[in-house]
Amino acid sequence: MKDRKILIVDKTFQYSFIKKNILLMLFTFLLIFIVLSIWEKLQVRQGFLLRPPQNGEIIAWAKANNVSEGSAEFLRQFILRAKVYTFYQLLWMPMLLVMVINVIVLVIANIYYSNTIIGPIYRLKMFLERKIKGEEIEPLHFRKNDAFYDLAELVNKACNIDIKK
Repeated sequence: MKDRKILIVDKTFQYSFIKKNILLMLFTFLLIFIVLSIWEKLQVRQGFLLRPPQNGEIIAWAKANNVSEGSAEFLRQFILRAKVYTFYQLLWMPMLLVMVINVIVLVIANIYYSNTIIGPIYRLKMFLERKIKGEEIEPLHFRKNDAFYDLAELVNKACNIDIKK
């Protein structure tokens, strides 16, 4: 049996299937962001990564305020002017990128997966409609990787159709 060329057979079912899976994934990422945000608020701003200020900035401040470069005040100002990155600040962009890639992969995977379910159902529906109308029908066949693969044989037997035509 040749592969179907049309992946979207039943738009209502397949789009609903994809939408539900994407909403579930978005809920998961929202939950992760909420947990990270709460974690960010609860943590002491001790930082995860420190980017020191430009050396000239601290030296200029020290000269303007008559503070020697080796003093405790110089070191304190150096630390205060350093940029502190938290865990959340470092991760939100990569997580967003992963989420976008995941949505794309999920949509593609759901189209193919839902097709293995809705394809046989659609084919069975068309088969039964032709049978009810009294039209000439050929034996019902599904692809081996489709869901309900064994159902085609049962329907053919129930309709007294010789499979070896």
